[in-house]
Amino acid sequence: MSAVLPEREPLRTLLHADRVKMVYRLVSLNLATAPFMALLVWWAASRTSPDATVAVWFALLLVVTFGRALLTRFYRRAAPQPAAAGRWGRRFTIGAFAAGLLWGTAGMLLFARDDNLSHITVAFLLPGIAATAIATLGPLKGAYHAFVLPLVLPLVVFLFFTGETVYIAIALAACALTAVLMAAAARYSRTVEESLQLRVENLALLDNLSQSNERLQQFNTRLQRETSEGRHAQSRAREQSRRLAMYVEQTPLAVIDTDLSYHVIAWNHGAENMFGYKPAEILGKSLLEAIVPRDNHRLVQDFVDQLKRGKHPGIELLQLVTRNGRMMVGEWHVSTIRDNSGEITGLAAAVQDVTERSHLDRMKNEFITSVSKELHRPLIAMGQAIGTLMNGPRAALTSQAANLIRTVQGHCLQLTSLTETLLEVERLDCEPGGLALKPLSLVSVARRAVADCQGLAESRDIGLDFIEPPPEAIIEGDEAPLLKVFTSLILTAIKSSHEGGCVQVSLAVDEKHGYLSISNRAAAAANDFQAQVMQKLSSPEGPLSHSGGDISLGLFVSRRIIEKQGGKLSLESYHNVGNTFHIELPRSAPAA
Repeated sequence: MSAVLPEREPLRTLLHADRVKMVYRLVSLNLATAPFMALLVWWAASRTSPDATVAVWFALLLVVTFGRALLTRFYRRAAPQPAAAGRWGRRFTIGAFAAGLLWGTAGMLLFARDDNLSHITVAFLLPGIAATAIATLGPLKGAYHAFVLPLVLPLVVFLFFTGETVYIAIALAACALTAVLMAAAARYSRTVEESLQLRVENLALLDNLSQSNERLQQFNTRLQRETSEGRHAQSRAREQSRRLAMYVEQTPLAVIDTDLSYHVIAWNHGAENMFGYKPAEILGKSLLEAIVPRDNHRLVQDFVDQLKRGKHPGIELLQLVTRNGRMMVGEWHVSTIRDNSGEITGLAAAVQDVTERSHLDRMKNEFITSVSKELHRPLIAMGQAIGTLMNGPRAALTSQAANLIRTVQGHCLQLTSLTETLLEVERLDCEPGGLALKPLSLVSVARRAVADCQGLAESRDIGLDFIEPPPEAIIEGDEAPLLKVFTSLILTAIKSSHEGGCVQVSLAVDEKHGYLSISNRAAAAANDFQAQVMQKLSSPEGPLSHSGGDISLGLFVSRRIIEKQGGKLSLESYHNVGNTFHIELPRSAPAA
């Protein structure tokens, strides 16, 4: 049975609203960097033959950028309903078209000048703008085309009309690159649409199940108050119970009840369809032995232990196995069953088959990795070429040219670092293991990380305190990746601290684990920021977001490295106090 979507809005309207919301959230960084790139263009154009045209262009770009920023601010304040998303999407597309037209005009103005520096600026600027716009404009159909076509076409037309063979070849190459980027944007847009559609359908399923559960709870409360009202109340209770049982039996979700030893008590028709076991075959048997691979037993037990302690770990993705041996990915929603005294007597689980969604996520990751690899190689070559130019005869470059080349070199290094981080994320996802675990001193690794970050702390007038535990903590880990993680987290804490603040690094140990905490005094991160910041390819807004670099990707890589060494990484925030990273690592077993 397919999910029943909310009647108040059709599916296409909800999906379009999510896409519009995504582009308005992603465009802020582009708007912030546009004035700086415009200054670069103005400088490159004005250094040879200053004229009013460049000044007018620069003013127009500032006006358009300011208008797009105001539009983004109005959208966030309005928080429009899904039915109004079409109007906001058209406004966004018009703004993207205006910006693309102005950048295309800039390319034509710079290429028209007989100046190598202007040509180099165009060669780096326009392809870079067109490529990076995929991530921010790609989710909204038409927005990327409206931006990239006016960005490229003015320069292409200008090059064709020169009549020179080399310029015509450059124009053809620009057309080919534009076609490749538009195809990549279309594929990215389809991937986003499929992911959003699955999300809407999943939310509809969860909403239906939650509403049914709420109705059941309300009914039980009412039944206790109305037992004295006689047969009419009993009749209504039987009818509602029948409807609920019918829903549970007909829902496509696998609804399973177990006791605290994981023996199956209830098994609906959805569970039978999903796993292949009939109720008579599974009732009374261990759920772990039937559908959970042995390697995942510990994950399920840890998840349930958190529920018993009153924590809510949320949704768990777990690999499962059906009766015929088919492996699948299940999304678990587990809650505890309590008696009238509040004691936990069992577990209730709703399981959804998300194998296809996991496959789409894997396709998305493969696409991002492919694009990163394709960008990484030319970026390395560009960086080497710029380095060769910078290391050449100094007399051949003016100071202004040298400053511009250094700026371009910095951007090239940033893009190279980003692609390397994306490739590292994919490597961590695809390669099991890959770490050389051995006994090492947690104190020694932490002390080295603090020493590496001392210079930055002093330059920002921020105190960096290191508190060592009394005993020596020997943990099981890989020293080089751990040092990288510790250093990265300390740098993040320093960069997000207020001037004159303090970052504290402290250690603790118990019988089984070693603990490292990194605390600072800054604005506390919101709960949703804490939940998103360590997720792959997310871009949450929060105090740590302004500390420089791609925080989300960096923390995701750090968390994966810690988890591959059997540990845990978490972020905790306190109002008017600050943020604290907690790292837990297993201690090394004593030698026999």
